[in-house]
Amino acid sequence: MMKRFFLTPFSLLVAVTLVTGCGRKRDLRTPEDATATESGGRVEPASESERSILRALDQLPSGKMQTVGRERVTAGAPYFAASGVRCREVSWDKEHRLACREEEGWYFVPNVFGSTQN
Repeated sequence: MMKRFFLTPFSLLVAVTLVTGCGRKRDLRTPEDATATESGGRVEPASESERSILRALDQLPSGKMQTVGRERVTAGAPYFAASGVRCREVSWDKEHRLACREEEGWYFVPNVFGSTQN
């Protein structure tokens, strides 16, 4: 004899929770984080000054303020990130950024410092 299957309120609640809970998760990233993630972790320079700074990074001494275009720039010592990519901290005006280098040149990465310098 076949048994009948009845949905109790509890089993119905469990079934609905499983169906809705296993759906597509909301993207909790900020729009800036989403853009940076989808661009391979590269942030385009926002001005000619930023482009000039990126072009000058190979020649900038570590820890000494230098003039690049209209900006007074201080670059940290180069180091190798865990990924094997060479990177440097760069500060100018009220900006504090991280730049990394690949064969084609330097690029900025998303803001890992949390805020601009004061």
